[in-house]
Amino acid sequence: VNTAITILSRLLLALIIFPFILNDKSTGKFYLLFALIPLFFVALYPPIFMRVVNFGLKKLKREGIPIIPKYSQILKLLSLSLFGGILTSIGIYFLINSFYPIKSSFILPLCGIYPAAWVVGFLSFFTPGGLGVREGVLSYLLAFYMPVSVGIITSIIIRIWTIIGEFAFFAIFARGIKKYIT
Repeated sequence: VNTAITILSRLLLALIIFPFILNDKSTGKFYLLFALIPLFFVALYPPIFMRVVNFGLKKLKREGIPIIPKYSQILKLLSLSLFGGILTSIGIYFLINSFYPIKSSFILPLCGIYPAAWVVGFLSFFTPGGLGVREGVLSYLLAFYMPVSVGIITSIIIRIWTIIGEFAFFAIFARGIKKYIT
C-alpha cells in the first residue's frame, strides 16, 4: 500500500509542478494536467484503491492485501509522502548547489523533475532499481535548466548519494535488529 501511495504521490507532485515550470516553454496547455488531480483522489478512495493494488499484486503473482485502510489513513500517507518528496527535492537542490551554482528558484522545477524521474525509474521493470532509466530521465529534464554534461553528472551523483543513504539506513537498521536476531 505504501509503495502504491508513494508512486501516486510522486506523480501528483510532478503533475502539480509541471504546468508551472513548463508554461514558459510551451503554449500553456500543461494547465490541463490540473484536471487530472481529482482523478488521483478518486483513485485513492479505499475500495477503488485496494482493487487496483490487489490487481497489480495478482499480476505480479503476489498475495493480495485483505485489509482495506480508511480514506483518512490513505490521505495521511499521501501527505507524508508528498512532504517526503518535497524534502528529497530540496536536499537534491543543496546537493547540486554544492558543486554547480544554481538559483534558489530551481527548487520548484526540481520538485517536479526528480519525482517524475523517480516514478519512471521505479516503474521500469526491465532494470533493477530503475538503474540508468531514472538517470536518463533526470538528465533529460535537467538539461532544460543546466548544460547537458552537468545534468548527466548530476544524475550520477544523485544515484550515488541515494545508494549511500540507503546503505546508511540499512546499517542503522541492521544494528538495531541485531538484538532481536541473537
